[in-house]
Amino acid sequence: MIPGFSAHACGIAAPAGDFGFPAIAAAGFRSVDLRLRDLVESGIPASTVRTLLNDIGLLPGNCPFPLDWRGPAIAANAVTQRLEPMLEYASELGIKSFYTRVSESLPEGSSACEAIDDHRRKLVAIACQLADSGMALAIETVGVESFRNGRPALMPTLKHVRTVLADGFAQCPNLGLLVDAFHLHAAEESVTDAVGPWIGRVFGVHLADLPRPLRSRSEILDHERALPGTTGQVPARAILEDLRRLGCPELTPVIVETLKCPAHLVEKPFEAIAQAVFESMPGCLGQFD
Repeated sequence: MIPGFSAHACGIAAPAGDFGFPAIAAAGFRSVDLRLRDLVESGIPASTVRTLLNDIGLLPGNCPFPLDWRGPAIAANAVTQRLEPMLEYASELGIKSFYTRVSESLPEGSSACEAIDDHRRKLVAIACQLADSGMALAIETVGVESFRNGRPALMPTLKHVRTVLADGFAQCPNLGLLVDAFHLHAAEESVTDAVGPWIGRVFGVHLADLPRPLRSRSEILDHERALPGTTGQVPARAILEDLRRLGCPELTPVIVETLKCPAHLVEKPFEAIAQAVFESMPGCLGQFD
């Protein structure tokens, strides 16, 4: 596992021009998540971004999937058609994997079987398209109960994801998992239960802590997160150790995902924020590198 950085996941904007790559590398990160859709729409040539990455020694990380595919009203072929022109750009950048999440709750007007079938069909179509470009897709789920707004959960744990979508994983070797420590803690799910036999398909890891002690996991709010180690309620180090022990791939990027910039860093320059985020990672990932 390698330390990765995502400005968007930390709720900050990357500097224009060099995208903050020098500061990210100087802080100690080895990969950076790239927002493909934003880059494509910016008109900046992929070769320009790739040269910046190469010159500074950063790898593209496990990047957010650029399109919304969830919901019965979205057709699979509409997603794949919009994705196709983006993949040439992604290939030139050197992106190897994307991540996306399943719906947090049962869509209104759908049965569980219908919703799961819809997920399976679209995820397989996307994964097959990515495979043609040598890329993978990591799936995460929302373990935070309050995020569902009282609706029935669809796949509240990674074990649910890999179980009900098992035939999709069997059909697509490039379909894998994203292990989010915050959601594992919220769902009371162990790493072993989460990944099952697919430890070799863990393509990304996200870390965050709770900003204050809570009495019950039901009190967890998805948008209230803190840097790893803030309260220690989310056992980030133990989760990384379990992933390493089980055989997580060496180049799997690990990023901090607080969703918004921690209050004590809001007024800091980008370089200082990147350094603080790196230093919050367990052991700075040195022993996991």
